[in-house]
Amino acid sequence: MAFKTLVAIDDLELEKLFLGPNNQNLQLIASELDIKLNHINGYITVDEHLKSNNFNLYIKAKHIINTILKLLKKAIKIEERDIIHICMLFNDATNDDLTEEIILDFYQNKKVILNTYEGKKIVVKTLSQKRYLDAMENANIVFATGSAGTGKTYLAVAY
Repeated sequence: MAFKTLVAIDDLELEKLFLGPNNQNLQLIASELDIKLNHINGYITVDEHLKSNNFNLYIKAKHIINTILKLLKKAIKIEERDIIHICMLFNDATNDDLTEEIILDFYQNKKVILNTYEGKKIVVKTLSQKRYLDAMENANIVFATGSAGTGKTYLAVAY
């Protein structure tokens, strides 16, 4: 089987951060996109047939990996939920370049809702939560719908 390079990582520390323990982060991206990603000597590769069979998915994978790498280069800590969130945003997006800019801005400028008595910062965790908070700041009445556990009540009370 032949492989096509998606991204070359030239910094060993950045590579370790990106891959995570036991390549967990790479496996998470692969499972979210339903593709097979490989790590070989600083290169993130994919089966070369993906580029010819599903070019959009190939480009999407490349954008996701590059976005995560850019965040890590800026010393922004990335967790499992962040990787899932970034993959979800790219899956729903129609313009990948615009999405990459929005994601970078969101993670660099996380909105702090409040500081607890212990000094812990309560911040928005997803782009949807940021939009919800923006709506609460700009309107007297806001209707929010969504699945259980997405932070609707928590953010409203904290705000």
